[in-house]
Amino acid sequence: MSVDIQTFPEVRVASVRNIGCYSTIGGSFEKLGIWGGPKGIFTAQALTLGVYWDDPREVPIEQLRADACVTVGEDVEPDPEAGVEIQTLPGGEYAMFLRYLYDMSEFPILWEAVIMTDFPKIGRQFGSGRPCLEMYYSCCDSHPLKKTVVDICVPIV
Repeated sequence: MSVDIQTFPEVRVASVRNIGCYSTIGGSFEKLGIWGGPKGIFTAQALTLGVYWDDPREVPIEQLRADACVTVGEDVEPDPEAGVEIQTLPGGEYAMFLRYLYDMSEFPILWEAVIMTDFPKIGRQFGSGRPCLEMYYSCCDSHPLKKTVVDICVPIV
């Protein structure tokens, strides 16, 4: 198990909201890409994130909130017509579990393994009030071994 404990600062992001099953967030990433690609938002310095606000064990599936995000500077404005909002994600301490996937359909199994098996082993408590995150470093289309490289980030206290 690879885990790293990091303290994140607050971060400003452009985001597209997804309501419903977390596995449908791909449509929000598509909208974010259509909006941000032509604007040059996805630079080498930008971080792409999946942000998951609700615990699916406690919130009905049709009410789950997730955001497809990319970090942006102060000069980027919201675009309500495109469904793009600007928000500041809260900072704080996170347990980061680095993982490699071959297919996006592996995400639910990955999350279950991290939350049910890996997270309890670190001996920390879940930090409520902050979202869980996926930090994407590469996708299978661009990775030489066709892997998606991602940190699963769980807020801790």
